[in-house]
Formats: sequence, structure tokens, C-alpha cells
Amino acid sequence: MNVDRRGDRMLLEIDRGTAEISYAEVVFDNGEAQMVDFNDRKYGKGVYALLDFKDGRKVDHVRVVAKAETKETQITLRLTS
Repeated sequence: MNVDRRGDRMLLEIDRGTAEISYAEVVFDNGEAQMVDFNDRKYGKGVYALLDFKDGRKVDHVRVVAKAETKETQITLRLTS
């Protein structure tokens, strides 16, 4: 997912259903990347913190590898500032 914005925290939200999440990779504008390993665990509805970066870094894009457990599952990424 392209982001191309500056923020201080990346969140993953599951709006409905459940999902099995493998990992997320946050890539910053300078090419540096941070991997967050979810260990292929199942997650239900809720908001989960991916990364905190208090220095207000610019995020270029994010990759998430996940599998929806139901047709209704919705996964959203949010960058806060």
C-alpha cells in the first residue's frame, strides 16, 4: 500500500471478522525498512500497533501479508500524526 505521508505511528485495524497475519513491512522514504512479525497468528476485531516512530518519519509504503478468515474481514492501515 502506498502511503507517502509523514506520521508518528502505524496501526493495523481489523474492522470485521478475523485474519491470520504473517508480517508487515514498513518502508520509509530513505529506503530503511522495519519488519513486524505476527508469527501467523489469528487476530480478531481490534486495533494493533505496528510501529511507533516519534520522530515523525515519512512512510513510503507498507506491505502486509495476511489471510482473511471470513469474507467479511476488513483490514485497514492507519498512519497517525
